[in-house]
Amino acid sequence: MSGTTHEEKGLPNLLKAFLSLFPNRNDSAVKLNRETNWRNTSRFSQLSDQQIIDSIGLSTLVRAIAVDDSTQIVAIRINFGSESTSSEVVQKLKQALSSISAKPTLYRLGAEPFMLVFLSNPVETKLITGLIENWLELHGLSKIVQVLSEGSLLPLPLQAGFAWLDDKFHATITREELSITEALSKFSDEIAANEVNVDQLFENLTLALTTRSTSLAEANNSENITSDGIVDQKNLELLGPVEMPHEKACVIKHLALVNCDSTSDADLAINFASEQNSNQLQLPFWLPPHARAAPSESASKVKN
Repeated sequence: MSGTTHEEKGLPNLLKAFLSLFPNRNDSAVKLNRETNWRNTSRFSQLSDQQIIDSIGLSTLVRAIAVDDSTQIVAIRINFGSESTSSEVVQKLKQALSSISAKPTLYRLGAEPFMLVFLSNPVETKLITGLIENWLELHGLSKIVQVLSEGSLLPLPLQAGFAWLDDKFHATITREELSITEALSKFSDEIAANEVNVDQLFENLTLALTTRSTSLAEANNSENITSDGIVDQKNLELLGPVEMPHEKACVIKHLALVNCDSTSDADLAINFASEQNSNQLQLPFWLPPHARAAPSESASKVKN
């Protein structure tokens, strides 16, 4: 999603770059611009380039695409309400995301406010959305925002009703004020200026979640921590230490839990420990909810 030079920013190249953001289009929905409810389209009819071009060309039909299993855009919907519409909440959300190197931009998509985080290359949707959900929950934002997960509908940017928003949700520029070339060029510039390096993002999330969860654990009364080193409070779960090698060992690989139930996974665990120049993994590590076993199962894996 890297930016292009001014000489390259003709309409065909701008359209090509925009369309490449949405490679998988089997699941989509459509509605009239001023309607509220989306209508799902047939899964046997993939959304075409021309249909997307028509929509961003201010057609009366607006479209949404289901988030795929890999994504280059993390979309965060801000829920309307007396609390969530305050500029303080927007600032809190921006601060939480910027602290992990993300550079969110605020838009109106499908009549709702969204923050978009642009990634340097596609990543597994469940992994990145789960981690960011955890991070935002630690900042008290889970009831105010929704990180769109795999299968959720994301309204396409730059359609009728799209707008660039300030921190008070006021439109600074609407799609209708710009030509399609101007709108695509502005959107392309913002991607180039704000996309985050995926490796850096994962590294920052690893450090931030581990540090924050450790701090929370230390703040709790020691009687809440079992002899197995497990703390289970809301989404906080610390496991450790885990002796290695072990056929039932658990390893964190890009913050996703690998349950070592097969020989290959056991080998992975041993290799991981070897790379750390130790026969023991000192945890805590942060486990995202979708990758985390129930507490009793986790305890079993640590003990067995």
